This record gives sequence, C-alpha cells and structure tokens, in this order.
Amino acid sequence: MKWKRFMVMVMASIFLCLAILSDYGAARELKKVYTLREAVSEALANNPTFRAKMEEIEQAVQVKNQARTGFLPKLSTEYNYTRLGNPTRNVGRLPVTVSADNFSWRTALRQPLFQGFEILSQYELAKLGIYQSETEFELAKLDLALGVKVAYFDILIADAAVDVAERDVAARKSNADVVRSFYKVGMKPINELLQAEVEWA
Repeated sequence: MKWKRFMVMVMASIFLCLAILSDYGAARELKKVYTLREAVSEALANNPTFRAKMEEIEQAVQVKNQARTGFLPKLSTEYNYTRLGNPTRNVGRLPVTVSADNFSWRTALRQPLFQGFEILSQYELAKLGIYQSETEFELAKLDLALGVKVAYFDILIADAAVDVAERDVAARKSNADVVRSFYKVGMKPINELLQAEVEWA
C-alpha cells in the first residue's frame, strides 16, 4: 500500500514538473528581452509618479513667471457711459443744455517702487521652488532607476537559477535513463533505479 502511494506521488510530481517547465518554456519564447538601459528608459517613460514630478517642474516654472510680473508696471483702464434723461438743466436762473450722452475713459499706469522686498522675496521663493522640484525630479529618477536595476538583476539571477535547474533536471533524467538501461540488463538493482527516478522527479 505504501509502495503504491509512493509511486503515485512520484508520477504526480513528474507530471507537475513537466507541466510547469512546458508553460515556462512557452512563456520564455514569447517575452521580449530588454537590456538594462532599455528597461530603465521604459520605466522612466511610463511611470506615472515620474511624469507627475515632471509636471511639478512645469508648475514651478509657471509660478516663477507669475512672480516675475510683480516687477512690471500694471496698466488698468476704466470706461463709463451715462445717458441723461433731461439734457436741459438750470444753472442759477439760466437754462443750460448739456449733452445727453456722457462718456468717460480713464487709463492708469502703476509701477511699484518699494514694497518692503515683498516682490523680490516672492520671486526668489519661486526660483527656489523650481530648484526644489528639479531636485525631487532627479531623486525620483534615481530611485526609479535603482528599483528597475535591482528588479532587472533579480530577474537575471532567477533566469540563471532556472537554467541551472533545467540543466540539473536534464542531468538527472540522463542518469535515470542510464540506471534504467543497466537495470534492464541486470547490472543495477531496482532500488537504485527508483532512487534515480525519484531524484529526476
């Protein structure tokens, strides 16, 4: 009874290993192989966090451009129109006719001369904001590249381990075939054959 259970376990293990290796081989043929540089470039192009950091730099540049406008003069215009219902008025005892349509247009130009370094401070802070965004961008780039490189080398190590395991399976299968041949001609006992088949499984 134990012998049958043992043989069932051996056969199930063999079929499981064959199924896994055949699926792995098919998947290996379909995958694209990236170089380390291509993997880093692909990650930098498609990572949403990295793209968000690029947008933060653009936003900081816009804030600096807006702060620069504080140094420029401000031009404002104002336009008014008034229509009088009764254009005739009495000024003292004399009736005076005034225009029924009254227009006014004012233009003002204002240049800040000194506001306690407020404009300059805002501009310098905006420039520091760009520097901070660029620094965070570079840090995110380096972190992402490091993560991709670590994952890339982990995959290479795993691929090498799979190749070693495949070669080990091939060697054990070859050993089992040799022991089986020796067993058939009576040069090896059954227990060595079973041990070779178990090692192969």
